Amino acid sequence: MILNSLLKQLSITVMKRDKSRQWTTRNGYRIIQLLSGRSNVFLVSHEDKNIVIDTSPGRKWKKLNNRIKSLNIKHIDYIILTHTHFDHAANAARLKREYRASVMVHQSEASYLRVGDNPMISGTNIFTWFMVKCFVRGFMKRLKYEPCEPDIEVGTGLDLSESGFNTVIMHTPGHTKGSMSVIIDDEFALVGDAMFGVFP
Repeated sequence: MILNSLLKQLSITVMKRDKSRQWTTRNGYRIIQLLSGRSNVFLVSHEDKNIVIDTSPGRKWKKLNNRIKSLNIKHIDYIILTHTHFDHAANAARLKREYRASVMVHQSEASYLRVGDNPMISGTNIFTWFMVKCFVRGFMKRLKYEPCEPDIEVGTGLDLSESGFNTVIMHTPGHTKGSMSVIIDDEFALVGDAMFGVFP
């Protein structure tokens, strides 16, 4: 009761998710979770326009493509990559070809996407720094993916309202230098790996 009162005072709406992992904003933007798990993939649809946010690891291509086809999606306007690690960007080239989409990535990670490589993470404390230095760097080098030419390189941010989407892309460095978050219809934020939801 107190929390609901506080949220009303702050004009914040808690969006409830239905069992099919879909949300709808007040203005009719539909957000559909296409894949979940280690990395999430979302479809944002409004009227006849579609955006896919992140693309999953390469091994999930068939599942991702089948899910998109099951929604009767024939064209994707934009693919927005929150960052270029393999589990977010590996299917970008395939989606771009299949659905004639324009790929957006932060300018500091465009070179990684062009060669299908992963930007290094540095760790946030002495333990994770040690783990990255000793184990992760070698592991990440083995996780290359199909290169993809970016169509739009984002700087500090990008407003897509002129393209017919009430959507803003924000540069939110931290997990990687070029990490980005996507704000949809001023109600819904998709933040890639800026927040982890792997464990209950």
